[in-house]
Amino acid sequence: MNIERDKEQQLIRQILEGDEAALRELVELYSDPLYAYLFHLLDGNRQDTDDVWQEVWSAMLKALPSFRGDSRYFTWLCAIARRKVADRYRRPQQFAIVEQDVETCENLPDQAELPEEWIVRRETRLCVVQALAALPIAHRTVLQLRYGDGCSVEETSRRMNVTYKAAESLLSRAREAFRRALSQTKMEDEND
Repeated sequence: MNIERDKEQQLIRQILEGDEAALRELVELYSDPLYAYLFHLLDGNRQDTDDVWQEVWSAMLKALPSFRGDSRYFTWLCAIARRKVADRYRRPQQFAIVEQDVETCENLPDQAELPEEWIVRRETRLCVVQALAALPIAHRTVLQLRYGDGCSVEETSRRMNVTYKAAESLLSRAREAFRRALSQTKMEDEND
């Protein structure tokens, strides 16, 4: 058990005791990664993502007393998210099926991505989001700046208000932590 998991458990205990500051801290820690996870699950539909995001937090509060800590908190939260997305897809009025005429289908390019390729890419993106969420905030931030925003190490160091060497070191540790978290996420997904 590492410090991050200990912190999660402590926050959860405090929330169950009625500590609103602990709830705000937990939501702040996982708000963005949860949103990103849902955004990918819902194929980039912002309105649906906003709606389901709220539903997940509400469901989390109701289910929190049943959280046993057998997995990371974010993994558990993602399971709730998957169920809420599935519920949303079960409601036919939420997702109208648009029929396309035969001509439109015939004009699709031959290089169109096969369904299997799309599924693999989507699963990979979801694993990346889960792995990033498992990292400490400093690691997520440095990786986002460097690889998400395309900042140089020098710019990353300025934005994080650290020396160039400190940014390099943090980036190196963050990449290694990300590799471990990604491996762990893939193993958990294979076991589901």
